[in-house]
Amino acid sequence: MTRAERAAERAQRLKADLAAATRQLAQLEAQQRTTDRAKRAKRHQRIGRMADDAGLFVWQDATLAGLFQVLARLQDTPDPVKVLDGLLAEAPVPG
Repeated sequence: MTRAERAAERAQRLKADLAAATRQLAQLEAQQRTTDRAKRAKRHQRIGRMADDAGLFVWQDATLAGLFQVLARLQDTPDPVKVLDGLLAEAPVPG
């Protein structure tokens, strides 16, 4: 076998190894996406149940969407529950 033939075989093996590694990586990433989707779906269900248990489903979807947009602004706050509680304690209650 000539040097060129050995080099060609080695290149072919390396390409096959690379293709196998690429397939394995794609499978691993697909499994991770599936796991992440399952976790997210479970969390959506749990949060929805919490909202229902708290009686928030009496509000219309548009009202809930607006409230969640306002809550999202507290995302970077160190203690969002304390901040929101303080704001609500200071706010006048209508009626």
